[in-house]
Amino acid sequence: MPDGVKAGMYTDWQNVDPKLGLHRWETFLTKELPPLVDARFATNGVKAIAGTSMGAQGVMMLAGRHPGMYKGVAGFSGCYSTTDFWGRASILSTVTSRGGDPGNMWGELGGPEWEAHDSLLHAEQLRGTEIYLSAAPGTPGENETLQTPSLADRLIVGGTIEAVSNMCTHAFDERLRSLDIAATVDYEPNGTHSWGYWRHRFPKAWPALSKALGI
Repeated sequence: MPDGVKAGMYTDWQNVDPKLGLHRWETFLTKELPPLVDARFATNGVKAIAGTSMGAQGVMMLAGRHPGMYKGVAGFSGCYSTTDFWGRASILSTVTSRGGDPGNMWGELGGPEWEAHDSLLHAEQLRGTEIYLSAAPGTPGENETLQTPSLADRLIVGGTIEAVSNMCTHAFDERLRSLDIAATVDYEPNGTHSWGYWRHRFPKAWPALSKALGI
């Protein structure tokens, strides 16, 4: 479950970015890291991958771009298109929030590399993969109280991001259904874009992931 990439979108960037450097996360996660993990832990080589927020988009993209490498994939509160309005807005806001230039990632906005990383357009590549998706509407839930630090930020920013993620998840869900690709999808009744809710949802993803891993 990769985490902590600074606005890198878990992908290989085309150019060095003055603020963010040169991300090469797809190469690291799919080529460099697996043999190190397999050797260190004597694994059976069967893999699954999961991610939250930007990571949700990243892991779905990696699973689709490397068919069969991951037997299962779980995305929590993500956007899965790189070319529709909300998916593109999500990427642009993520990269520019850290001072990065999205043009250094996949080249010209809307160009062929943007399409090449779009999980909706290439959803067929996920056929046969165990898929889990979840999102909430962005409304306050059990983790928002008057004692919650930065409550206004959690409600306004976190609520808005989660509402967008919810729309993105519906769009991806509909795309998978149109292709008759099975997926487990949970739409939570409430919740914002925050770790408390993702910790709650991970056990819900485990049946799909454990099935994929053969456990």
